Amino acid sequence: MQEFVPHKIAGFRPNDDGHLLVDLGRPALEYVDECLVALQGEREMRPRAAATIAGSGVFGTPLYLPGERGSGSRTVDVQYQLNLLEEDVAGEPPAALGPAADADAVDIPVAELRDLAVRLDTAFGQVHRLESVDRIFQHLQTFPGEEVVDIWTLRAGPTRILHAPTGVGKNVLAELVACWCVEHERVASLVMPTNAVVVATAYSIERSLRALGHGDEVVALTSPRSAQKVAEDTARGAGTDPLGEWTFAKLAYGCALPSAALTDGAVDSWQPGDEPCGGLRKIREDGRASGSRRTCPWKRSCGKFRNVRSALAASVIVTSHANWQVGGIQVPVEIQGRVEENFRVEELLLHRSHVVLIDEIDAFQAAMLGRSARGLVLADRRVRALPSPLRRLDNELAESSGRVDASVEHQVRAATAQARFLAETYTGHLSEGAFRRQERGRNPGHPMFGRWLLPRRWDARLAATLFGIPDDVKPTPEHYEMLQGLFPLEGDPAKVPEWLQPARTALGQVTSLTTGDDAFQPVWETIFQTLRECPHPESRLSDEKERIVATDRLIRRAYLEQLRSLLFRFVYAAPQLQASGIMAARDIAEALGQYAEWRAIPYGPLGRSLFAFTEHYDPDRPDDASLRVSGFGGDPHSYVTSLGEVTALAHLGKPRVVVGFSATSYFPGAPHHHVFSKPTWWVADDHSGGVHILASPVSDAEEFLRVSGTHGKARTDVLVRLGELLWKKRLAPALRNLAADPKTAHRQRLLLAVTSYDGVRDLADGISNAGVPADQIVAAVRPDDDRPNRRWTPLPADRLESFGRHVDGSVLIAPLARAQRGLNIVDSQGRSLLGSVWLVVRPIPLIDEPTEILAHVHSRAKASERATAEPAAVLDLLRRVAGRSFDEMFDSLPYFRTMPAEVKLGIVAETLNGLIQLAGRARRGGAVGEIHLVDYAFLDSSGRSDMPRLITKLRQEWQREGHLDLMQRLYGQTLAEIFSFADQRKNTDDPE
Repeated sequence: MQEFVPHKIAGFRPNDDGHLLVDLGRPALEYVDECLVALQGEREMRPRAAATIAGSGVFGTPLYLPGERGSGSRTVDVQYQLNLLEEDVAGEPPAALGPAADADAVDIPVAELRDLAVRLDTAFGQVHRLESVDRIFQHLQTFPGEEVVDIWTLRAGPTRILHAPTGVGKNVLAELVACWCVEHERVASLVMPTNAVVVATAYSIERSLRALGHGDEVVALTSPRSAQKVAEDTARGAGTDPLGEWTFAKLAYGCALPSAALTDGAVDSWQPGDEPCGGLRKIREDGRASGSRRTCPWKRSCGKFRNVRSALAASVIVTSHANWQVGGIQVPVEIQGRVEENFRVEELLLHRSHVVLIDEIDAFQAAMLGRSARGLVLADRRVRALPSPLRRLDNELAESSGRVDASVEHQVRAATAQARFLAETYTGHLSEGAFRRQERGRNPGHPMFGRWLLPRRWDARLAATLFGIPDDVKPTPEHYEMLQGLFPLEGDPAKVPEWLQPARTALGQVTSLTTGDDAFQPVWETIFQTLRECPHPESRLSDEKERIVATDRLIRRAYLEQLRSLLFRFVYAAPQLQASGIMAARDIAEALGQYAEWRAIPYGPLGRSLFAFTEHYDPDRPDDASLRVSGFGGDPHSYVTSLGEVTALAHLGKPRVVVGFSATSYFPGAPHHHVFSKPTWWVADDHSGGVHILASPVSDAEEFLRVSGTHGKARTDVLVRLGELLWKKRLAPALRNLAADPKTAHRQRLLLAVTSYDGVRDLADGISNAGVPADQIVAAVRPDDDRPNRRWTPLPADRLESFGRHVDGSVLIAPLARAQRGLNIVDSQGRSLLGSVWLVVRPIPLIDEPTEILAHVHSRAKASERATAEPAAVLDLLRRVAGRSFDEMFDSLPYFRTMPAEVKLGIVAETLNGLIQLAGRARRGGAVGEIHLVDYAFLDSSGRSDMPRLITKLRQEWQREGHLDLMQRLYGQTLAEIFSFADQRKNTDDPE
């Protein structure tokens, strides 16, 4: 910075003590505006690098073919003979988007929504639309200034929330708003949780528009890669429903390239979604492929991109959470004077839409968190561990000779060899106990203490230790330069003091594979002895323990920082590697690629992106040692609340109307699903059915069965036993009661939720052991799992909504993550087909997972945010709170009982949030959502972490923070039922 800024950017100069001074000569905001105008001008003037189209000749590409049920994969080299006329070899002209939609506010008369509802109900012989509109607007509550009397005003700017319980009719309202926008020549975009909901919603809106006499286009905007799969899955699961035929007509396509393949095997190798649309390479006379890639000549008319092109002009666009967050258009567009070859879906929809409606906005935020924190295994010494991405990358490189550009291949091959050496050598020495374990006071450290490593966080302490700096004095930039010079490929070796030169040489040896020797122990001794020679008086290094710590951290830092640098090479080389059939590069890029993505809000409360390593070492099982890396970036909580403000302004220069719908988005303390924006409008949970919570543990002859906290075979055994007893003692009687009552006979089905697909199988086996026929046990399986089963009926997890209609049974067993949100198992009248929901396993997240850490750290920091006239002070407060939370989680054992109190409350808040959503699966049509807690871990008070106790603490926390009143206004009788359950359980020792 000190070298670059003063000489390259006007307005900055160094002073005599080395600090950088800002000397702009005019107001800072004017200077910033001038810089932004210059950057925008540079962007618009940048010449377009149009894709090169493949012409006549032979072209080749590697195709990645997955094995059956994930059993492996192979890469096949395919060649095509193209014989084209000159006019066929033409690029696709960019589509002009025109100016951005302009709407500071959208005023929707409630009477017009009612009129639309009446017209559509009359056209289809139904009544639910008018009932939904009346139910919502007759009970709608707001804060002062947002009252809805005759006009519902949607204002551009910060995200606004409509909070209403499941079954009220939020989705019906969203579709009516879309129809209203069409009638008033406005564009509406709807963002739905999954592709299955996307196509169902788009189909419903198009039918409604046709019934209203409008021919405007409605597009189901899926990713081009997934279009064919969505078409096939929808058609397969729809049965006789016209939705399947409609989806197939809109999304299905064929690929012209296989018809030009030179071998029969190549013709049969077409994998929908993985076509080499932009990855064809000309085959030279010597049989080798050229380095440059070319675009398929038929892309400009290919049906794979049909829905993408339609979205450029459609009146209503429906897309998924995932496609909004990471999707690209993949056809050229002209916008604001520039041409973009891979325009982001987010920017397209913000540009074109007057109104953006996001369904399940809390799930939208949770998905953002999942994409902002990823992990990657670098080395794992377990006997049955899967090959790490680095090892797979090495193997795939060896098989890709001639496919990758030579310069890229050589660089990546060298980087891969070095990265594997560093990761596997580090893990090998870790398994030997060569690295020092962190201590707590006088006690030796637990094997999991110190498992999270941020090597650069040691720099200040290392600099102070090596250069004799007192505790109350900060190291200077010169001290850091000397420290960095110690590490190979990082700093200037000339800056290193003479007495530390042996340590620098040693660090170079231990991280280099050129000698062919394992230099770890000699290097450790050399550095340890070198530190003994520290010339600074009263140095900490006179203490042997300090020398051990410093030696340990110097070696760790040398390994891990060099490894971090190498990993980023793979991120930026990943597109070319993946196009050459090297798919392991994708795993690395997806884990760390958020660093390469543009964001309007690039950093969270910590004020920077974060890159951390995790090591696992247990002296009782040393051969299980592993090393993992995690990347943390972005600020999902702020992104969601400011999408129509900050992000829209960054893209368009104007705000946008963004409205989120949810039943549970306001839930203080829930790190994944609490949206930090109070609802603008809400319908209290007092007007549609309700929730009833029941404790339903099951005992064998000796004790109540507990699943949470068990692992491996013990977990399998208890789930199988639980399944058998649960059917005999509770499920069979519940089904008989439903069948006996004419009001509930149509709902004689039960939803059972567990925490994994393995748990689904175990529970299904247990119920089968009770003598239940296979056709009465429906078990969710992964979408690509087509294995038959004689004991129960498999149902792909992306087709669960067909349960009760096309696939019937007495029980549906599904993973909680798939069952609790966006799953609508209803009849033609919109009534739930489920009699009750049974949560069989208490969900306890793995706190070590990057997503969990990011969610908890960011949410705790955001909760401390307060409006003030000193924004810099607020940012500093957020940074300090986030840093403290980060340290607490890093320094805690990864077990629920040892977590900080705030983390425990966050987990129970997430559990309650999920319970409300899960119960909602049985509430459709106004029914009471009955949910049973089966796992005795919910109720066992011996560890003081039972649900009733934690619910009571969470209620006290809400009261202390001033949230309880609004929570009671939002959740009404549902929250009262939760509190009543907790209070009753506290006053009894009887698990029943």
